[in-house]
Amino acid sequence: SVMAVTHPPELIRSTTLNVLDRTAILSRDLSGATKNLENTRVVCIGAGSLGGAVALQLARSGVGHLTIIDYDTLISANLGRHVLGTDDLGRAKAEALREKIRRDLPSIEVTTYTTFAEYVFYANPDVFEKADLVVLTTADWQSEVTFWQAKSEGTSWGLLQAWSEPHTQVGHVLLAPTGAFDARHLFRENGDFRHKFTEWPGGGIVALPGCGESFIPGGSMGMMNIASMVSQTAIRTLTGNVGDATWISSINRPKDIAALGGYYLGPELPEGMLQAQLEREWPKQTEENE
Repeated sequence: SVMAVTHPPELIRSTTLNVLDRTAILSRDLSGATKNLENTRVVCIGAGSLGGAVALQLARSGVGHLTIIDYDTLISANLGRHVLGTDDLGRAKAEALREKIRRDLPSIEVTTYTTFAEYVFYANPDVFEKADLVVLTTADWQSEVTFWQAKSEGTSWGLLQAWSEPHTQVGHVLLAPTGAFDARHLFRENGDFRHKFTEWPGGGIVALPGCGESFIPGGSMGMMNIASMVSQTAIRTLTGNVGDATWISSINRPKDIAALGGYYLGPELPEGMLQAQLEREWPKQTEENE
């Protein structure tokens, strides 16, 4: 039998369906860049406070495949400026970062190696042969030398080296696209950049009570500012908008550097300008660094 209901229903149940689809996840970027990045492969060497933030930003920008290489583990002193949190304490940074990216953005492929990048380079050369771009944020000169040596002989992958100067008021990117490039002449034998913008007592590095351990002081806001510059440079390179060797620097509130105990050596900003990004060719090789 059929019973007619003449009164309106008292309750209508509804729910929202979230489809975890790459197109939906990245749908609010209408620039077309995410589609171009779907098949790109980036190797991130270093998953520290700078490298971890860059990897996460690249994933959110639509890079299809990330390889993260870092031998280090997360400790409590990392938490103030790292994208990982307390649930990951004691874990390998690379593995924990992979889980975070996959949990947040399941359409991204992420591979990890919890060892030294030089070992991966020699033991698993296909990791680099398949890459479009290698992003190097270790601040470890021995590692950096290895990859500039390889780059000097010509590679299909571009190389982006990035770092923060102490107190994160200044950061730099050196970008070398596909081909043969070598930036080693821009650094001293100990890895100090010859064209730094700040000078600090004792070099600005803080030693830890452990053999060879130290850290670059600085806060989360400054590091994220530099990470955004690095990520923007990487995305522009992957989408074909950078074809030459490029030096990019981020400068934030240079007048604050004196209050932190340092000296600002970089270009003066126009009156009223608190922050700037500079982009130009690599510094010229001089007799001093030939």
